Amino acid sequence: MDYTSHTFFTENKRRMFYTWLGAARKVRHKRVTLQEREYEMEKIRLENAWDKWRGRFQEEKLLPLVGVYLLCAYSRRTMRKIGLTIDGRF
Repeated sequence: MDYTSHTFFTENKRRMFYTWLGAARKVRHKRVTLQEREYEMEKIRLENAWDKWRGRFQEEKLLPLVGVYLLCAYSRRTMRKIGLTIDGRF
């Protein structure tokens, strides 16, 4: 084989270029995949934080209503008993 020929150097350049191109594509694909995974993990962390915050907020917001509900239920029960005794169905 004649190493001084123009065809040999052109072929060698072509092989080196495609080797570099393949490596560059592989690195880019890996980088894009990692960015997508990071985005998904960040989204999951935000969703978990939001759910936790919303749960605590609802508990704090609804806690005063628990006492009111129990009082209303007690009042209804008491009024029902009073109504039953007045009607004579007790």
